[in-house]
Amino acid sequence: MIRGPQETVRVGCLTAAWVLVAMVLLADHQAGGTVAFPPAPDYVLETSWAALPWREDGADFVPAGCPGLADGQASAAADTFFIHPTTCLDEAVRNAAIDEPLVNAITDRGALRFQASAFNGATRVFAPRYRQASLGSFLDRSGAGQRALDLAYGDVRAAFRLYLQRFRQGRPFVIVGHSQGSALAIRLLNEFVAGQPLARDLVAAYLPGLYVGRDSFDGLPFLARPQDTGGFVAWATVAPGAAPHLVLGWTADEGFPPFTVNTAFPQVINPLTWDAERPAVASLMNPGALPDVATHLPEPGPLVAEPVSVRVADGLVEFAAGRQAWYEEQFNAEDGDFHLGDIPLFWMSLRENVATRVEAFPASREAAAPKREGKSGEPPSPTGSSRRP
Repeated sequence: MIRGPQETVRVGCLTAAWVLVAMVLLADHQAGGTVAFPPAPDYVLETSWAALPWREDGADFVPAGCPGLADGQASAAADTFFIHPTTCLDEAVRNAAIDEPLVNAITDRGALRFQASAFNGATRVFAPRYRQASLGSFLDRSGAGQRALDLAYGDVRAAFRLYLQRFRQGRPFVIVGHSQGSALAIRLLNEFVAGQPLARDLVAAYLPGLYVGRDSFDGLPFLARPQDTGGFVAWATVAPGAAPHLVLGWTADEGFPPFTVNTAFPQVINPLTWDAERPAVASLMNPGALPDVATHLPEPGPLVAEPVSVRVADGLVEFAAGRQAWYEEQFNAEDGDFHLGDIPLFWMSLRENVATRVEAFPASREAAAPKREGKSGEPPSPTGSSRRP
């Protein structure tokens, strides 16, 4: 059962090397062919969550050598609902069980520490385990792949409903995904937030690793400035001139069919400036990328701060730094597609931007309250305690 808060908390992404290691290890687990859907998770149980703010987990991670950084979840004024990316690489199944040890190891050591941890400074982090669509689902054009994503969304939806009922207590919240997680987050935002009273408590939605078309939402704006709240931002990272291989949506890929299909050109933000009027910067200091310093299992190292060039081009974000070797080896999914680095390459910039939006949120909500109250007839929700009831 879910208990009260304990003491500590910590946040991830896969490196290309770890993907290869995992695929080798998975050979011992594959039975061949498809299997029945795994049992549905019960989100009343702590074991159904990868991260909870009162429990020690990967989302509590803070890089070494950064005395100004700390896990701030105990006193955070807002929450993050984090939907991790695909961490099941088994092509023999369509959906992963939430108690699969290897899948959970990749989620906890990778996605939580390299991705979700960026949000532990200004928010509490909630991350459900869910019966994610496997890597094999994205290669399946028979219809089973879409059914696998529908099952995954059903779990995320159930977890979010429990979060709203038991944990949120009227607090402002952030929704974050990556890749498959972003595709599921779009569905969640459309069902629960866009154009609805709950939208007034949305600080921001971060949707990296996915093409997010201009027609993805009805009533949820694109956030064009770094302090804007109540909408979404999105980006997908590549080397200059490269094409994406793992990004889903907008355009079909021969190997990865788009499960989030939009008819409009994608909207994208520069995750170094967070400003639509500054889509391109050259030799601007990146406050900190989070590298992987291990050969096999993911292990985040000290932040790398260095001048980088980042520009929005053709619905993508092109990234280049002086010392290219380190990040090209770690986050290069294929031929210059830095899908695995969408968050780690901008880890500190993202952390700072979340704090900026959380700080700006009370004034933004107050300014928007008369308009929204007139539409919904409901007063703003009170801000709850940072402790679990």
